Amino acid sequence: MATFGLAPIEGKVIAINQRIEEEYKANGINLVGKIISEKELSFKVIRNAIMGIWENPQGVAFSEVGRNKVLISFKDQRKGFQILKGGLWSIRGQLVNLQMWNQRESIHEVNHDRMELWMQIHGFPQAYLNNNTARIIGDNI
Repeated sequence: MATFGLAPIEGKVIAINQRIEEEYKANGINLVGKIISEKELSFKVIRNAIMGIWENPQGVAFSEVGRNKVLISFKDQRKGFQILKGGLWSIRGQLVNLQMWNQRESIHEVNHDRMELWMQIHGFPQAYLNNNTARIIGDNI
């Protein structure tokens, strides 16, 4: 078998994404945040903005996992759920889509196609206030 001038690596341990492994909280809650924007924001801007919005909670670790995507690990599960359910978050006018990471899937496979929004429509006819109308409106936003 040809090795193409490379030394064999059998038996060697190679750490991949070591920083993520170190900061990931096994007994906490892990969220994957994606900035919904065509413009790329730096990891430092994302981390600092989110920490400022959340009033610098203790026991939170950030790891960069891709373009406009971060892993946010909370040591305190209650705080993590509070942040997740706390409303819409935005950085520089761009929405932050937070999703739970179940650790059985790749961080890159977390689905960011949907997020909950609250909207107010004035003068909307009462007869159209139903789930079907809400779905039609949501699909067109």
